Amino acid sequence: MSEGILDLSGADTSGFEACDPGSYNCTVYEISMTETSGQGKLPAGTPMVKVQFRATDENPDGIENRRFFTNYPIPSADYENASRVLGNFVNFLVAVGEDETKVKSKGFNLKNLQDLQGRECVVRVGREEYPKGSGEYSNPVKGVKPAGSQTSQAAASSSLI
Repeated sequence: MSEGILDLSGADTSGFEACDPGSYNCTVYEISMTETSGQGKLPAGTPMVKVQFRATDENPDGIENRRFFTNYPIPSADYENASRVLGNFVNFLVAVGEDETKVKSKGFNLKNLQDLQGRECVVRVGREEYPKGSGEYSNPVKGVKPAGSQTSQAAASSSLI
């Protein structure tokens, strides 16, 4: 590529169509630490684990290699729903192979997050319009289950999720 003019005439700007709601075989593709922005319910600077899953299902709908994203905030103990929020993170850790008893008794060293990359799991996603009224849809992660759990795809209009 030479300096100056960049030829963007062949760029695909179509984006991607959200997949049907359901449960898909995935791997933990990328995981990292970040912080909340403060625009939600938690105060700015609250530590948060950011997870990107990669679908591994092969099917005619082209779901293979699709990415799903979720975050697991790590609030301080004085946050009113801290135990439920932390419980979601524990459920994720158990789904990707961590021992629940050890995690709950000894904790989990966040420096070991990279060890979770590549682990298999089943990710349940919804299909929701975002932002509301935009006509654009996303696939929010609704839950993570251990690899080998049942997978299913519902019709986009289904109310199963």
